[in-house]
Amino acid sequence: SGKYTGNEISDAARIMRVRDSSHHKNIDSFDVGRIDQVSLNSDAIREREQMMIEKLKRKGISGNERKGISPRNKKRKRYLQAALKLFGAVSIVLYFMYLCNIG
Repeated sequence: SGKYTGNEISDAARIMRVRDSSHHKNIDSFDVGRIDQVSLNSDAIREREQMMIEKLKRKGISGNERKGISPRNKKRKRYLQAALKLFGAVSIVLYFMYLCNIG
């Protein structure tokens, strides 16, 4: 989320330390956050976070109670295109869902 955004790629480790020091899920025994991808492209990062939420929800291990990006968000397609271009899909099932407008 924007709360943990930095201006430099080298900020990633610092951002994770800040997040973990006061994250609301700490009391639920969730593990520390891990850096998945780093980019200054905020659209790609926003969608990547959504992709990971959906991937972990499908496995039954996501701590997120709701989607980070609403399915009605008019910018969702832009976020998706940026993330796919920069990082690729996290799973073929989710990619198919996106293509069919299910996700």
